[in-house]
Amino acid sequence: MRVDHDQRSHVLLAEFDGDSVLLNTVTGQYFALNDTGLAIWKLAQAGDDCATIAHQLARDFDVPHAEIRRDVQEFVAALADARLLPGNEGEL
Repeated sequence: MRVDHDQRSHVLLAEFDGDSVLLNTVTGQYFALNDTGLAIWKLAQAGDDCATIAHQLARDFDVPHAEIRRDVQEFVAALADARLLPGNEGEL
């Protein structure tokens, strides 16, 4: 099992046996991620916007850009609501 924790963040990422989980250490909320969700989270936490993430995923997974973009926007919004993206610390 691998656990990543950015000391500036309140979010832990645990990866084990092909599964990934995000944990908000302040609220106790957790989020299970599949491979696509993990890719989106990593790109979002690196500072990429939804359009850039969608472009990357559309290319990687050979899926129509419009479909991916809508899914990315919804997923990033869900992560933000759960305060699982860097920069959300002040909103707790």
